[in-house]
Parts: sequence; C-alpha cells; structure tokens
Amino acid sequence: MGKTVTKEKRLQKSHERVDKLFNWAENEKFSNSRKKKNGLSKTSYTGYREKMHALVNKYSEKFGEYEIVKFEKEKMMQLIREEFTNSFTQKAYTHAADFFTKASTQSTVFKAPVVLLDKRKMEEYWQTNGIYRRAKDSTVLKATHDDCKAVIEELKQSHSPYKSQAILAIELGRRIGSRIEGALSLRGKDIVLNTDGTATVHLNEKGNLDRWVRITNPEDVLYLEKLKGRLKKQDQTVMNPLHYRSGIHATNLMNQDKAAERLAKVTQSAAIRAGLSNPARKDEAGFSIHSARKTFCQTQVDHYSEMSKRELHGELDRRIEEQEKRIERLEKENYSFTSFREKYQAALERVNWVNKAQGIRRTTKERDLNHKELCLLLASFDSGHFRVDILRFYSQYFPATKKPRD
Repeated sequence: MGKTVTKEKRLQKSHERVDKLFNWAENEKFSNSRKKKNGLSKTSYTGYREKMHALVNKYSEKFGEYEIVKFEKEKMMQLIREEFTNSFTQKAYTHAADFFTKASTQSTVFKAPVVLLDKRKMEEYWQTNGIYRRAKDSTVLKATHDDCKAVIEELKQSHSPYKSQAILAIELGRRIGSRIEGALSLRGKDIVLNTDGTATVHLNEKGNLDRWVRITNPEDVLYLEKLKGRLKKQDQTVMNPLHYRSGIHATNLMNQDKAAERLAKVTQSAAIRAGLSNPARKDEAGFSIHSARKTFCQTQVDHYSEMSKRELHGELDRRIEEQEKRIERLEKENYSFTSFREKYQAALERVNWVNKAQGIRRTTKERDLNHKELCLLLASFDSGHFRVDILRFYSQYFPATKKPRD
C-alpha cells in the first residue's frame, strides 16, 4: 500500500511541476518562437498544458516512471509515435513537449533542463515515414447567412442577459470572419474606415497571431461604422464585457474563456430552437458561433471565384506587397505577423511535392496553383488559416463561368 501511495505522490508532484512551469510561462509571456515576441495566446498555453498532463499520465502508465525529471526522451518519442496514430495529434503533442523542454531551460522551476524529446528526430521520423499534417475534420455546421439570421432571431427572443453579446459574436463572425476571442477583444480603434469605402479590421486571435481583414461589402462596412461610432472611446471593446450574474462571483468580470463558454451555451440553445442543432445527434454538425466564420469563408471564396486566374494573381501580389509593407512599418510594435509570401511558397510546395527533402515529387514538373487553389489560399488569408487544405472544411468552391480561367 505504501508503495502505491509513493507512486501517486510522485505523479502528483510531476503534475504540480507541469502547472508551475506553465504558470511561469504565461506570466513571463514565454514563447519558443522568435515570431511570437509577445508570448502565446491563452488558448495555446492551455492546450500545451493539457497535453503535457496527458503525456505525464501516459508515460507513467507505459514505463512505470512517475517523476518527470527522470523521463527519457527516446521513450517519450516512442510513446508519441505509438499512442497517437495520426499526424495531426502526433505533431500537436510533439510541439507541447518541445515547448515544455525549452521553457524548462529558461525557468527556475527545475534545477536542470527537462529534455523530453528531440524535435528534429521526430521531424525526420515524419519525413521518413511520409507522415504529413492534414486538416482535422470540422465538427460544426457550414452555415449560410440565412442560418446565422435564423439563430439571431431566436437570440432576440431569448431571456439570456448575454443575448446581445452572442448576436454580436455571430454578426462579426459572418461579416469579418472573427473567432470568438477576436469578437470579444475587438476594439473601436481596430476598425479603420478607408477613404475608398472599404474597411480594414485588425484581429488578434488564435496563436496570438495578428491579421488585417479588408471588408468591401457596403452593408458590412456600414455595420462596422455603426459599431465604431457608438463607442465613447476607441480603445473600448465593441462588445460589452460579460459579468457573472449570480453566485460567489456575482458582478465579477468573466475572463475570455468563461465568456466564450457562456456565449457558446446561449448560442446553442438558440440554434436548437432554430432547428440548426441537435445535441442528441453527436454525428451531425450543429450550429455554433464558429459556424458564422464558415459563412464568412464561403462568402470570400465566392468572391474570389468570380475573378480570372490573372486577376487572382494580381490580388495575391497586392496582398503580399501590402503585408510586407505592414511588417516593415509595424515590426517594432510586438505584432505577430504571417508572411503571405512564405505561405504561397508553402502552398506551391504542397501541390508539387510529396516529400521535397527526399526528392519525391507529386507532379512531373512544377505547376502553379490552379484557380480553385488560388481562391482558397486568398480566402485563407482572410480567415487566418493561411492554408488551402483547411478551407475545404469551411467552404465549397463553385467555379464561376463569367470569367476566363487563364
């Protein structure tokens, strides 16, 4: 019995040290990426923390070692390869363990660095075995604008004190493609009304990445103008903060995670009443706030599909140049930028190579992105995915016949 208790205590101690390291990382805004000078997003820290707790449990069960400082990197890499069979999950847990390793070298939580794996060896393993990242299946409905409006109408009839915030989250999702955290944090000064009748919206969301979305639809521009105009100060958020209404936290401000959870529940109830969600059918995609982003993505893909290939390349060149000028102008202001030029090159490599490092081609000769791929790439810049393959879960490509595909 005593031996079992000892194991439990050692395991508990390992979990406590994981939490202690991540608390330090969040407080110090530690990042293992040079591009993210202002730290990771709350979601990223939380995700890595949860994965590390899972790895501690799995390692202890598999190898009978309960102290994280005694974990062996070869065994950890073996565990990840054997326990997680798909590329997406393997890489997610590898990134979490690599983050932990690098954070342990900078903090004082451990007397010496805790090296859990060799990321380069894992990458070599993926290349050797042809393991490539694939977009994870989406579990939410591809909603239309009418679907969004139907849920909004149900929300208007709701008795929830948070219905106005839920409505705004859906409106922003379908109009500017914001995620829930983007809607919660959007400020008046993040909306710029341009002299040409368009608007540019700055969003800071998943992975602490910044993106700027150009809005051209006059109705959406007017909507943003009204949001911006009703604020007394432009550093205010366009969404009223959510407060607890009862219990021991009554009147306290909700943090972003709790606010997102509350809005998700309110929205799901409205979606059920609108006939767009059925919790009893786990195999069916239901409407959520995230569904509104899919509406936005479809709108963008439809917009680009009306262009010829020459026009799409012109738009791509314009976006690359615009982003590079923005990076040059704002590089000292702690923004996390995404290089559109690099993403375009990555897309080209993806369509031409199975494994470039090993010289395994997908095509007999280099080809450019086709019309569909260009449409999806540009839409992914707008949505903040920056990858063509993910957009297939967010939209469908309907080629227009009005423009030549030159």
